[in-house]
Amino acid sequence: MIAIPSIWDITSLSLIPLVLSPLYFWYTTQNIYHVIGFAGIILTVISVEALKYFVFPGQYRPPNAKGCDLFCLHETDENKPGMPSGHAATVAFYGLFYNITNPLYIGYVALMVTSRYRKHCHTIPQIIAGLLFGAGIGNLCKQY
Repeated sequence: MIAIPSIWDITSLSLIPLVLSPLYFWYTTQNIYHVIGFAGIILTVISVEALKYFVFPGQYRPPNAKGCDLFCLHETDENKPGMPSGHAATVAFYGLFYNITNPLYIGYVALMVTSRYRKHCHTIPQIIAGLLFGAGIGNLCKQY
């Protein structure tokens, strides 16, 4: 029997095309700005994982956390580091770096962080920390 993904899983999975879109933009425009955007996303993801395991190793995901990885495959993610939220950091980075103030994108960010909360992948402080961290990295890369 094939499991039908929930709206929360689909939202979490939507991060994949978002992460890859700067490469597409670079390919179609040859503008180096998009390479910087992709590098910034990769920097954000690596930094978030380092923070989870080396700076905040005791900040675990909530009970009943599952499917919290990029592809929503893990059966359980309880007792794994969760501070800060990588999904929240990535959508915040993207919005700040590309200066997106469109209400649809803001709604997408709200849907993404809601999905991370509803899937029990993160607590509210972990989500807020991810948003702030991603926004900070986005701002730094934009300055570059």
